[in-house]
Amino acid sequence: MVKLQNPMNYLTNMSFKHSFKFSSFGPSALIQAASQNHTYRDFVVKLTKTRRSALSETDKFGWTPLHYTAHFGTVDIFKVFLDHIDSSTARKRDKQGMTVIHIAAREGEVTILKELAYNFPEIWDLQDNKGQTAFHLMVERGKLDCVKFILATKLSHYGLINQKDNEGNTALHLATIHGKNQQIFELLIKDCRVDKSARNMEGFTVIDIILLKEYGYFEKTWITMSVASNGGLESLEHAINKDGRKTRSTESTTTNQEQPQTTWSPVAIEAQPQLIPNKRPEPAAIKKPSSDQLHTIASINLLVTTLIATISFAAGFTMPGGYKSDGPEEGTAILSRNLAFRVFVIANALAFCFSSTSMFLHYCKSFVEKLDAHAFYMYITSLLTSYGITAMVIAFVSGTYAALSDSPGLAKAVLSIGCSFFGLQLLVYFK
Repeated sequence: MVKLQNPMNYLTNMSFKHSFKFSSFGPSALIQAASQNHTYRDFVVKLTKTRRSALSETDKFGWTPLHYTAHFGTVDIFKVFLDHIDSSTARKRDKQGMTVIHIAAREGEVTILKELAYNFPEIWDLQDNKGQTAFHLMVERGKLDCVKFILATKLSHYGLINQKDNEGNTALHLATIHGKNQQIFELLIKDCRVDKSARNMEGFTVIDIILLKEYGYFEKTWITMSVASNGGLESLEHAINKDGRKTRSTESTTTNQEQPQTTWSPVAIEAQPQLIPNKRPEPAAIKKPSSDQLHTIASINLLVTTLIATISFAAGFTMPGGYKSDGPEEGTAILSRNLAFRVFVIANALAFCFSSTSMFLHYCKSFVEKLDAHAFYMYITSLLTSYGITAMVIAFVSGTYAALSDSPGLAKAVLSIGCSFFGLQLLVYFK
């Protein structure tokens, strides 16, 4: 295992023309020495004045002293170096094409990134040998504070945020693939500057990757809805064709490259898990839904959900079995203690709530102009309407069953007929 020395010892060796000789410090000693900023600061200040050129010299890994300070997070010494370097030193690349900005982003050194942003804003767009910027690396490594800093500054222009690496992955692709920090994914999804429908070299969009990952059904649904509602509808259309069938296989296998043994070498970085699909996307002819199509779907959906709300509202005041006409419990439902009747009441209430919510969202949709937002509202209202239909059928079957408690044979027949609806529903779902 190659052992690297801390920035101070490295610079000392440089000054005595031992540029590529390394001391025998172990990892623990390196960490301890690199963290002692104040101990070495005065020495470094004097040394940089007499050996300023050493700051731009590199070792066999291509690292300058600036790379080491960013790697170990020695902020005080880094600030000393900044007073004695120019843009050309800050642009120095190692053998992997990484500059000091890449190292700081990879290690999550926010303070160093702030100093670089103030002194050398022109280096933020630099890419390494993989085509990745500092923004790619901080997202891939899950450095939330760094991502928040970049997104909040003027440095986060459209080109930087949506820059693609050699594999065509944007920062949002990497946040989806690696998933090391859910908050980073949410930040990028909600940022209007982020392109949610960008494709990588495999032809995959963010939603495609989500569908390929091993999430649960409801988790996939909510993440997909979140992406679609924030401008990712086009991405969703690449996964579903006009017949509602998936245009590419959703079965995939992911292979994680073997993680290298942890070392203190600059080349010791985590291997990226590669997403390997069973087959490449098929060039399906996907037609983007127009405003007229969405309006037609909305009209049908609104009609259905209004009928459900009307029926469930009426059923709420027309209880199966009727009401008691005398006694202390006058006006209460006769079958209130019947289990099937209780199921009816709950299912009917759900049907009314689902349909009412769907109608309310239709009302909200009338104030929205973006086509993506219209499609998102249509997805939600259609989902609520389907739930309302299911709840209405359950209410009908359970209410009828409760009213026919004196005729068990007939009650079971109604129950069997009602169950056939769910069989048909499953058939359509898995088709």
